[in-house]
Amino acid sequence: MRPVLLLCALLLALLGALAATPLLVQPPEVRTSSGPGQFDAVRAKARLATILGDQQPHPADSFGDDAVRARLIGQIDALGLHPIVRDQFACNEIYKQRGVSCARVKNVIVALGPTTGKALLLNAHYDSTPVGPAAADDGVGVATLLEVASILKNERLNRPVIFLFNEGEELGLIGARAFMVDPLSGRVDSLVNLEARGTTGPVTMFETSLPNAPPVRAFARAVDRPFANSLTTDFYRQLPNYTDVNSFSERGWLTLNFAMIGNETRYHSPGDDIASLDARSLQHMGDQTLSLARELSAGTPTGGGTLLFADIAGRQLVMLPAVAGYGLLGVLVIGFAAISFRRGGLWGGLAIVVTGIVIGAALAWAGTFLMGLARPGSFWRA
Repeated sequence: MRPVLLLCALLLALLGALAATPLLVQPPEVRTSSGPGQFDAVRAKARLATILGDQQPHPADSFGDDAVRARLIGQIDALGLHPIVRDQFACNEIYKQRGVSCARVKNVIVALGPTTGKALLLNAHYDSTPVGPAAADDGVGVATLLEVASILKNERLNRPVIFLFNEGEELGLIGARAFMVDPLSGRVDSLVNLEARGTTGPVTMFETSLPNAPPVRAFARAVDRPFANSLTTDFYRQLPNYTDVNSFSERGWLTLNFAMIGNETRYHSPGDDIASLDARSLQHMGDQTLSLARELSAGTPTGGGTLLFADIAGRQLVMLPAVAGYGLLGVLVIGFAAISFRRGGLWGGLAIVVTGIVIGAALAWAGTFLMGLARPGSFWRA
């Protein structure tokens, strides 16, 4: 009985450590003074406050979103940049959900650097749900792109960098689909997507293109405060959630997807406002995006392979070839089997593992089903 109790205690300790990670690992403090070429979270948040204005909901193709877009264009003009506005009618079918969504959308595009060659795309959406001002989802991405653009416009870029402020993500990734037929999309080979499912906490790199070795190595080289692990990216692929990356993925671009998830109760609600947006999270997203933009604007990483990776307290990213991880897993399985066989409990141990998997899957399905009865949508909040 003691080994069982010890195993339960170890599992509870592991779960506790995972749950406490957002408390133990915090985003960097906001710099009180940012030098030339550094991301200024205070300035970025002030721009966002101007864009959101009275902080009313602004779903796609509404008068509210027209006003938000006008203020966004005003901020781009103030930076001395030249926005391109595409007025399109587009539809999108989301493969993780049934149904097709259509709308009239107006994407705002800014292009920096050379006019030829393969491009890096930095993407965020400026529309909201019908219930909240969307300061985090996805105002944090809009503010980040504006500040990064204000910095990169003064730097020599080896290849084009395209900033896409798209409309219609909340209606079914329609702005992303509209960009797919834009002539500029044919030049893209790399993507950094910015999202939020909360208003605070460290910004997680939670999705990559496959094979993941090229984007993960670029991420490790560029970012000083990495917060990512391969368990998260694998788990995310099984969820019904989606971002603009789902629409872009058919092009096979090298991809990195970012979001913060702290204080998730404000997600898709009136509480997603400027006051609740943690400037430290904006600082973290901005620092990572700027560093990655510089890294990827120098060229697209090549190669293949799959990596297992995890950050150590948000300070260092440790990477391991997947084959080595599988080898270590094999050693653990063989060791477990040997110990169980010696004690005469091999089949009993395997039965416990299989039963645990079956019960866990059943509970997960039941939880998802009950949540679907309680409120509509895959991850609707308000």
